[in-house]
Amino acid sequence: MKSTCILLLFLFSNYSFGQKEKSQIEINPIMRYDSYPEFSYNYLGRASTDYLKIEAISWGMSANYKKSCATHLFLKAGIGYYKYAYNKLNNRNSSFGAGNSRGVDYPSTLFILFYTDKYWYNTISGNLGLERWFTLKKDMQINTSINWTHYFTYSKHYHITYDHPDNPINNNYVVPQGRYFGNSVNLTVGITKQINRLLIGPSIIIPVYDLWKKDIKFTENEKESRSKWFGGIGIGITLSKHLNF
Repeated sequence: MKSTCILLLFLFSNYSFGQKEKSQIEINPIMRYDSYPEFSYNYLGRASTDYLKIEAISWGMSANYKKSCATHLFLKAGIGYYKYAYNKLNNRNSSFGAGNSRGVDYPSTLFILFYTDKYWYNTISGNLGLERWFTLKKDMQINTSINWTHYFTYSKHYHITYDHPDNPINNNYVVPQGRYFGNSVNLTVGITKQINRLLIGPSIIIPVYDLWKKDIKFTENEKESRSKWFGGIGIGITLSKHLNF
């Protein structure tokens, strides 16, 4: 944590209050890999303990307005879409061995337990950020930014593992739901090249902190609200356009 604070201080404190750049509109498609810390729970009161480790690949796109507040320094704000996924489950039980799913509350007349092996949340994201430029040459620069993003889910999807020809079910279980889902803090480092009024280039995303809220469909853990530090990496493309004002 100390090294992160030192890095942020270096990236965003050393700038001059000279002539401001023009404001910009920015579009960012991204893809991100996350590895979540293992947690344990006791399912349905049984004596054995379950341990769940999750990995995921999520993706999304955002549009930001960037306002110059000093030379090479921008404040940014925007909205977007993010598919917040949990799509690789590694479950092990202290008595029964390993698996690749977790129990989920699926509405059915069948008196059995249902499981999902991957699930995701469709979210609207809202972003606030601070971006710093470092000039490489006249038409190329390094961009570093810190972003605080909030997610509001409007539907969630669960892939149900149950499959029996005599009792078919909808294996793609969709639940419409509007609620606050969570937030994240990310560092982004990229290179952009300017072509007339356009800037384009790749970026690397470093997840610093993530917090996500309870999902009542996972009945084995009624108070689920979890967080993680780091444990991931992402890539993106930045496409920006200078505005006339």
